[in-house]
Amino acid sequence: TTSASLGAMIIMGLFHDFWSEPAVLWWWAAILGLLTIRHWESPKCRRSGSGLNRWPVALAVGGLMAWALVQPAWAQCLWWHSEPSAKAVITVVRAEPWFSEPMRWRAGDLLAEPQWTWAHASEALEWSRRNLEIQPGSARAWSLHGSVNARIVGEFGAWPVTVENARSAFGHSSTLEPRLPWHPYSQALMERSLGNLERALRLASHSVELEPAFVRGWLLVSRLELAGGDLYAARRALERALDSRDAGEPRVWTTYHRDLIRYPEQHLQALKRELE
Repeated sequence: TTSASLGAMIIMGLFHDFWSEPAVLWWWAAILGLLTIRHWESPKCRRSGSGLNRWPVALAVGGLMAWALVQPAWAQCLWWHSEPSAKAVITVVRAEPWFSEPMRWRAGDLLAEPQWTWAHASEALEWSRRNLEIQPGSARAWSLHGSVNARIVGEFGAWPVTVENARSAFGHSSTLEPRLPWHPYSQALMERSLGNLERALRLASHSVELEPAFVRGWLLVSRLELAGGDLYAARRALERALDSRDAGEPRVWTTYHRDLIRYPEQHLQALKRELE
């Protein structure tokens, strides 16, 4: 029945983020079709003979379904067959405003810039915000938004609103993916830049509790322990970083594991010199 079908859609919607699906209008088309079928099957409709009006409704429903398929597919085709660039992002988003992959790419591309201007900050914040609006249930989207706000804090100053936005975003990403170390680690970096060394140490320590092979996490713990004056703990954390690096390098691992043992060599060497 129509009620059962709509109930099933609602229940599935509680566990799946259908708003982020390219063919989201399939759901609206199905609802319209079910409601229309119920209207056609009613005794009043049969007596009045209004069932002859079903073709315009069917065409409208079919048009919605076709639009739901063609428009996202066209945008994805544009993106996948073009060289990623700021211009390509604007073109693709104009074709399909709900396609978040170009937004995510552009925000990440801006984060990779070695130096930032206010224009960089404004654009990265806008793309990360729009990406988050499309995928509010994505830990990756929250983490990206937090990283953009944290970069603004590091580059231009600790405005309370920006700091709170970064903390909130990292908190959401940690809630959505509580077993991944990247989120507390990223927040720890920001807290360190703000001078909140105790909070940064708690977050960095939590990141290596989640993943004991997280080399960058151990290096940050070592740096923070050194800043706090605990040379023994700093050396111990550095040893854990080196052990994790040496244990991981000979193996052929997944991208996730390769990211765990990735680290900036210059930071490692500088830390080793300070602890000698």
